[in-house]
Amino acid sequence: MAWARLVAIKAGPPTAYRGDRRAWSGVLGLEEKLPAWRSWHERFAFVAAFLAWASAAQEKPLGEYAFGVNGRELLEQHRPAFERDLVAVWSEHTTVRDGAAFVEDAVRALARWMVERA
Repeated sequence: MAWARLVAIKAGPPTAYRGDRRAWSGVLGLEEKLPAWRSWHERFAFVAAFLAWASAAQEKPLGEYAFGVNGRELLEQHRPAFERDLVAVWSEHTTVRDGAAFVEDAVRALARWMVERA
């Protein structure tokens, strides 16, 4: 790829690579500007964890309180998926009256954000 001038290589620890947008536009047949890069790895990690959690909850349903506590723990483990673009922001001082509703609102906000930017 370097020989074809699709990437530039910077030697020396650590080795780094950089893509040439104009070269890739030609290879991909994009006449207009390239689509924006989406760094969504945190979001995909959350979605995978959420789906596993939801599947486990279907097999062994949780009470409302346990659902809220476990859901909030899941959100905390994946906080960057929500905070990077201010999809949902909370702190230890955020008042949560209904844990299940809080989790549902955060997940819906992320789903809406992802659809709008797909």
